[in-house]
Amino acid sequence: MIGRGCDYEWEGFCRTSVRLRDLGDRGARAGTVANHHSSAGHGTDQQKPELPQAETDAIVVTGSRITQHGYAMPTPVTVLTAQLLEQSAPSNLPDALNKTPQFQNSLGQATSLTNADRPYSGNYLDLRGVGPVRALVLLDGRRVPPTSYEGTVDTNLLPQLLVQRIDVVTAGASAVYGSDAVSGVVNFVLDTKFNGVKGVAQRSVSQRGDNGGYRTGIAAGTGFANDRGHVEFSVERFVSDGIPSKKDRPGQSSDYLFLGSGTAADPYKIYPNTNFSFVSRGGLAVSGPFAGQQFLPGGVLAPFNPGTIIGNRGLATGGEDSASSSNGNTVLSASLKTLQSFGRLSYEIVDGVEAYVQGGYAESRNHYNALEDNFRVFIPIYSGNPYLSDAAQAQLTATNTPSFTINRADDRVSNLDTYVDTVNRAYNLTAGFKGDISPRLHFEAYYTHGDTKLKTRRNESENTRFFAAIDAVDQGEFQNNVANGNIVCRVTLTNPGLYPGCTPLNLLGEGSSSPEALAWQQGITRFAVRNKLDEWNVNVGGDVVDLWAGPLAINIGADYRKQSLEQTSNADPSIPLDITGLRGISPNAARFVYTNVGVANGSYNVKEVYGEFALPLLRDAAFAKSLDLNGAIRYTDYSTSGSVVTWKAGLTYAPIPSIRFRGTVSRDIRAPTLYDFFAGRSFNSTVLNDRLTGVSGVATTFGGGNLQLKPEIAKTYTAGVVLQPDFLPGFSLSADYYDLTIRNAITSLDAGTIADTCFASGGTDPVCSRIVRPFPTSNTTTANFPTSVDVSPINGASLHTRGIDVDASYDFNLDMGETPVSVRLQGLANYDLKFISATGASQAGRTFDTTSAFPRMRLTMNATLSTEHADLFIQGRYFTRTKLSDLALAGSGYGVFDPVHAPAAFYMDMTLTGHIDGLGGSISPFISVNNLLDKKPPLIPAVANPGVTYPTILALYDVVGRAVTAGVRFKF
Repeated sequence: MIGRGCDYEWEGFCRTSVRLRDLGDRGARAGTVANHHSSAGHGTDQQKPELPQAETDAIVVTGSRITQHGYAMPTPVTVLTAQLLEQSAPSNLPDALNKTPQFQNSLGQATSLTNADRPYSGNYLDLRGVGPVRALVLLDGRRVPPTSYEGTVDTNLLPQLLVQRIDVVTAGASAVYGSDAVSGVVNFVLDTKFNGVKGVAQRSVSQRGDNGGYRTGIAAGTGFANDRGHVEFSVERFVSDGIPSKKDRPGQSSDYLFLGSGTAADPYKIYPNTNFSFVSRGGLAVSGPFAGQQFLPGGVLAPFNPGTIIGNRGLATGGEDSASSSNGNTVLSASLKTLQSFGRLSYEIVDGVEAYVQGGYAESRNHYNALEDNFRVFIPIYSGNPYLSDAAQAQLTATNTPSFTINRADDRVSNLDTYVDTVNRAYNLTAGFKGDISPRLHFEAYYTHGDTKLKTRRNESENTRFFAAIDAVDQGEFQNNVANGNIVCRVTLTNPGLYPGCTPLNLLGEGSSSPEALAWQQGITRFAVRNKLDEWNVNVGGDVVDLWAGPLAINIGADYRKQSLEQTSNADPSIPLDITGLRGISPNAARFVYTNVGVANGSYNVKEVYGEFALPLLRDAAFAKSLDLNGAIRYTDYSTSGSVVTWKAGLTYAPIPSIRFRGTVSRDIRAPTLYDFFAGRSFNSTVLNDRLTGVSGVATTFGGGNLQLKPEIAKTYTAGVVLQPDFLPGFSLSADYYDLTIRNAITSLDAGTIADTCFASGGTDPVCSRIVRPFPTSNTTTANFPTSVDVSPINGASLHTRGIDVDASYDFNLDMGETPVSVRLQGLANYDLKFISATGASQAGRTFDTTSAFPRMRLTMNATLSTEHADLFIQGRYFTRTKLSDLALAGSGYGVFDPVHAPAAFYMDMTLTGHIDGLGGSISPFISVNNLLDKKPPLIPAVANPGVTYPTILALYDVVGRAVTAGVRFKF
């Protein structure tokens, strides 16, 4: 691994002052990048070799398109070798990246998955915690086509066996690479000249017998035609069973929640056995003559004990059997199956000019249990319903009550576990030419086509069928006032043929619903999203003139990109439902309870020209070993949002060879995605804790695209120092300060944030216009609970984060007699000085929910001890405690919690690898243990929605526990 202060890697040693990047294979062809192997004993000299001559060897650097000749680029870059990442996380390379401190709150398998309307079941990298959409993913320096409808890239779909290293740029780079490079760039660099055969086979399982899986893969490459041509391919398969239910881990015997008002007098405290005080498993009457009573099995009415209500959100502890426990099967970690295939063919058609074509197919499949569609409020029950007891019906008749409503949350409402299946398929093809125009100028021109399709399906209740089924009548009594005991759906008598097969659904009492009725009212949500990318790019660069301190290097280019989005759905909420013959259903109801995604269709094109230069100002002066200036500018014209200019300027200064100072300033953009623009109208249902009315209920949210969106504008400053002292060979340390501000950030605030922000402002904040209530905000009665909340995106936020990155590494040898040992120590740290989120909340050092957290400091440390026959890799990860906070109480200091903090944690991983040489290659059996100390997650529940998610901070703490992976790697 090359740290932030390391710029050459040569036979495993980190030295001098140039960043590494392989755009295509120029770096490998020039011989400047050694394939790092932590085992120094495989025939390599234990003494530090001579480094390559910087003035003659060309290096292409991530963060710049300039071919380097000894220039020290100012942009901070961390380079992670594939070998180190495999030791850190044998499952896949993105999992290993997420163990480094610069990545936080990335979306992956262990993210809380409760619904199907967002692409959270892949591996979406998040640099700096500002969102995956603001980190640009590259494959060999080229933009990767989006694999999700939000425009992000599921890195599980990238080929991994042929990855040589991953370069992580932790500063803005839009002037160099275009839109989305706001928080940085993640470049998966391939070994495009691999020769031989290599592969992997492994199995894994947690200590508790779940989360099992396997990984297999093979890659091969060879030259032909006297090595003018080269061909290579890889095929990989990965399977993880996941953890299907949150109750498969300790801590879920009770439904924990923070309850209270969040004030000093009434702080949030952890309570077990929590539930909604206004819902029962068999149905709680909330209107009419039975209000406050519940239905028991058989339809018997009985008093309801809501438990001890704490706070003002309708939540309680104790009381009747917790309604929230019906959500016990929500997933803890989704299952995952991936397939990646990749192939590349290149041929040197004339001396110095190569033609190449490469492409791949990948797919990712997820399956998980989602939030069950068993929570309904204000369900109408009509007089004459044959499932009512004679006494209850007599009371309705005596009081002339035509209907009453119940709130119900029964785990049998759905009959079957509610599941979500997603399949993501991605195709890509790149063809191009690259080579030398002259000894000092090079070029590359390529075309890329990408096509991805994400399909999602979920089983859940259909509203029209549900309301048809619950409106049951006795056929004889309905037709001639003489009961005959034949219970049917009322609509089959009033409107025959509209709902064939309608099966009456009894909701009065837990367990009263028949399996047939439950099955009939269910449907399957299906939607599919297709992203297409076509890109043409041409680059010319090199040294144009020799100046007093060295050659002036430039790179100029042009890019044309066309992207399109097509989304189809069987649950488009913009199409009104036909509610003919139905009673009690809203005319604005969506087809399904939870997942209603609209159709979308749109495209845009982007035209860009850009340029970059590297200018040496001083060399070997009295007060400067070197002084270099770097700059880049890009003009971008979007067919949708117009033109924008991005730029970057950087300076590096080395007073002596062992000390270098560097700094950058850049203007970057994140353009609206196609989904931001063209997403179809979507409706959903969410539990909303409405502080205005004091009601915790289910509200309808609707979203969609916004054609008025403009690009986000970001400004990034970095300043750092690199130390490589001559008196300590093999040691390197760097520290970089960063400050990132994003204006006009595109955001879709959730319903809770919108309602809380409006409430805190006294109804004056602009977001109040996004809430639809029956009455003005001066009305605080329960009748003024929101009917809908608009969550479509707007340019209505800003983000600001600043902090310090530290990277240190030390390579040395131990004299152990006949068994020499090579040692590498590595440390990466991030310290957050400030983080202001899109909601305006100060988040550094705080936790606001169970899926995102911002510790002040994150630290990853590893040590590798290598001999001729074995490597021992040990890694520790640490983060500081975070202060528990409630965004809803931002105006009063984010609330008071007891306990105040989520604790700090330390995790340790270990990998032992053997090396067996023979038959012209090597076999390397290995065993890896993740969470070696079996560190268990602390009890940190949510402040709302009891029983939905596992009670800890999933973005921080490991919920799997100790897990073992054993396998073998081979190379011939």
